Amino acid sequence: MKPLSALKQSINNKRKFLIMFLPVLLSIIIVYLIQMFLSSEFRLVERTYVKPQDYYFSIAAKTKVIDNTIINSIMNQKEDYERVFPWVAHYTYFDGLIEKNIGSKVFTVKNEDMKWLIRKMKLKLIAGRLPAAGTNEIILHKTIARNKKLKIGDSIGSSLKKEETIEGKKVIVGLLDGECIVSFDSLEYWMKQYQVEYDDYSTGIIIAPKTDKRKDMEQFLEQIDSQGLDVRTYGSISRQKQKDASNITIIMTVINLMILIMITVCSGFISYINVLHRRSEFGILSAIGYTAEEIMNRLSREIFLVNLAALGFGIMISVLFGGVLNVLFFTQKGIPLILAEPDFMVQAACIPVFVCIFSLVPAWNTLHKLDPVSIIEGLV
Repeated sequence: MKPLSALKQSINNKRKFLIMFLPVLLSIIIVYLIQMFLSSEFRLVERTYVKPQDYYFSIAAKTKVIDNTIINSIMNQKEDYERVFPWVAHYTYFDGLIEKNIGSKVFTVKNEDMKWLIRKMKLKLIAGRLPAAGTNEIILHKTIARNKKLKIGDSIGSSLKKEETIEGKKVIVGLLDGECIVSFDSLEYWMKQYQVEYDDYSTGIIIAPKTDKRKDMEQFLEQIDSQGLDVRTYGSISRQKQKDASNITIIMTVINLMILIMITVCSGFISYINVLHRRSEFGILSAIGYTAEEIMNRLSREIFLVNLAALGFGIMISVLFGGVLNVLFFTQKGIPLILAEPDFMVQAACIPVFVCIFSLVPAWNTLHKLDPVSIIEGLV
């Protein structure tokens, strides 16, 4: 008697195959999609909050203006920075994949500082031109423009939409592309509006430290009296982002563990029922000379095949589903999903690995208790 191969056994017993296959498949899809959405959202937040801060440090007035002693102490450290210039901090908010209000900086800076920052952040002008000095023009990152369904020639501002945080009305004259999701408008126009005739550092300062002086400048800024001010460095923003991400990661790890525990327990039970239903088959194999180890190897191949198929189909379906969502929704909004990363594969692969292990344990125990003579004689 030659028993069926693992593949033929699965083909000839489609119902049993599906009972073991579908729960694993659905679990893999759920875990993969969770990782896909979370990683895409984290990446979006990093490009908006963290990545731009890698090129500059900043102080912005919040509930009070920046004190002259702070301004003078910064100006006196000329050996520590490449460039220092005034700015006014503005924001515009756009919808992320999960979070609905992600704040993206709008740098209100002078024309020459705007060009320097764009070059420093490795941004590219992909359409239109830069805002002219002293005009109510603005240049948006393409992600912001797509998210808000805006194009060159359109206007944006609080005078058009109350929920918009960009003041007044600004005409879009260009689009930027690059890792940093930021936008720019004219400080000269702001100065004209508020009748400021000199470079006013009391509302905001941008400092571009020299590469070898970053730590020194960061330590200096962390020691100043920041009450009523918004002081930001790459280190402080990174730490805050990691803290926020770790809280979410803990929650998602708990969810993944719950899914893993439920699916492994369920698969172990299904495997046990499967072995009980096939006792006569295994009893006959044992009676004609197959050892428990050989039968166990057959079962292992069958369980491995089911889980391997679930892993392959699960990843493929998840990627296809993410691709469809990108085409229909997210790419048009400027926030496409990241479809594949090694971490996604690792998280998804944990499920079939644990299912294989926990499915074999009850099967092993049951096989070692089989009495082939009793099975053949129909006593069991």
